[in-house]
Amino acid sequence: MTKVIKTGVVYLLFLLYIYSIKFTFIPVTGKLIIAVLGLILWCIDAMRGKTMLKRHTINIFVIAAILLAWNFFVVLMNGTGQFLYVSYFVSLASAFFASYFIVRYSGKQIKSAEKLWNILAITVFFESLITIGLRFVPSLQDFLFSIQEFQTKDSSDQDLLNLYRFVGLGEAVYFGVLPSCSIGSLSIMALLIKNEKTSYSFFLWAMFLVINIVSFLIARYSLIVPVICIVWYVYHNFSEDKFTKIVKFCILGVLVLFGSFVFLKSFLPEGMFAWAFELLEEGTSSSTEDVSDWLINTHFDFGTFVFGDGLYTIGEGYYKSIDIGIYRQIFFSGIIGLGLLIFLHYIILKSSRQCYPSIVMKEYVLFSMIAYLFTQIKGDMPFFDLFMLVYVFLEYSPIIRKQYYG
Repeated sequence: MTKVIKTGVVYLLFLLYIYSIKFTFIPVTGKLIIAVLGLILWCIDAMRGKTMLKRHTINIFVIAAILLAWNFFVVLMNGTGQFLYVSYFVSLASAFFASYFIVRYSGKQIKSAEKLWNILAITVFFESLITIGLRFVPSLQDFLFSIQEFQTKDSSDQDLLNLYRFVGLGEAVYFGVLPSCSIGSLSIMALLIKNEKTSYSFFLWAMFLVINIVSFLIARYSLIVPVICIVWYVYHNFSEDKFTKIVKFCILGVLVLFGSFVFLKSFLPEGMFAWAFELLEEGTSSSTEDVSDWLINTHFDFGTFVFGDGLYTIGEGYYKSIDIGIYRQIFFSGIIGLGLLIFLHYIILKSSRQCYPSIVMKEYVLFSMIAYLFTQIKGDMPFFDLFMLVYVFLEYSPIIRKQYYG
C-alpha cells in the first residue's frame, strides 16, 4: 500500500509540475510549492556534500543570465520597463529546484530514461482524460471549478465550457497545451521506437491518439505535434528492410485518421466540430489567415530587428497585436534576444543528450527542438521548464546515471 501511495504522489508531482496548476485555496501554483521544497532540499544536500551544481547546469544558467542581462540592456536602450526575461530566469530556477525535488522523492521508481518517458506519457494522458470529463461530466466540472483556478484572462470558469474548444487543467488552456502535448507525444514516440512488444505498443498508440485529439480540440495548431512525431517515427525506421513496416504504418495511419474524423463528427457538439474542422470545410480559417497575414506583411526597421523595442505587451494585449511567437520576441528584444532564447532551449536539450547519449535520446532531443521551434510560429510558449525536468532527471538521478554509466 505504501508503494502505491508513493507512486500516486509521484504522478501527482508530475501533474502539478507539467501543468502548473493553481488551486483556489492556495495563492501560488503547486509547481512553485514543489520548487520551494526543492530549494530547501538542495541546500540541505549541498551542505551535506550530497549534491553540487554540475557543469551542464552552470552552462544553462550562464546562458539564462546573459539573456537576463540583454533584457536590461534593451530596457535601458528603449526607455521601457518590461522585464520578460526576469520572469523566464525565475521560472528556469524554479523548474530546476522543482525537478530536483521530484528526482529525490521518486528515488528508485524512475530508473531509466524509458521509465521517465513512460511517466511523462501517462501523466499527459491522464490529464487528457480529465479534460474530456471536464467537458461532459457535470459533477467533475463542479469539483474542479471549486479547487482550481483556470489560467485564462478573458473568460470566467463557467464561460470556458461554452467555448468551441476543450479546456484542460492548469496551463492546458488555449495555446498553452502545446508544451505538455509535445512532451507527452514525443515521450510516447521514444517508447514506441524502443519497445517491440505489440501489446504495449498498442496501449502507447492509444494514448498518443487520445492526447493529440484532446490537444487538437483545445488548440487546433497542436496538430503540428503528431505530424512531427510521425516524421520522427518514419525517419527512425526508414531503411529498406523496414519499408514494408512503414507502408503498413502509413495505411493504418490513414484509417485511424478517417475513423477519428467519423467518431468526432458523431460525438462532438455541432458548433465544436465546425470550429475544429473549419480549415477542412472552409479551405481556410480566421486563425490561419491571420498568421499568414502577419508572416507576410509584418515589417521591422533595422533597430527593432536587431535590438527590439523593449515592449512585449501593451495594455491587455500583445505589442503590435502579433500572435506569432518569434515576432513577439523580435519586437521585444530583437533577433539577438530571440537567438539567446532559442539557444537556451537548445543547451538544455544538448545537456540531456550528453547525460544519456543513446540514439533514441539524440533523436528525442532533435525532434523536441523542432517541436519547440514550430510551435513558436503560432504563439509564444517557452518549453524550457519541461526540457529542464528531463535534463535534471538524467543529470541528478544517481539511479539513472548508474544504470547508464555503471
